[in-house]
Amino acid sequence: MQPDLGTILTGIYTGQIKGVQAAFMDLDARLQSALEQGVKQAQQQGHKVSLDDYVFPGWDITKPYRWSIPEYP
Repeated sequence: MQPDLGTILTGIYTGQIKGVQAAFMDLDARLQSALEQGVKQAQQQGHKVSLDDYVFPGWDITKPYRWSIPEYP
């Protein structure tokens, strides 16, 4: 999907993109649309999937995520 995050960041750095918030909002909308389309396509193929599978309640981005697996203390 173009422009992607790297392309947008390059455009911001080089001054080619002035509307930073608009660029990120557009990227977010396109990514969300692609996710929704992918989930819909998977459902049509008979897979039991929904957008709820991509929701992680209680996840706090300010805290490290730790798995309860012995290799990850």
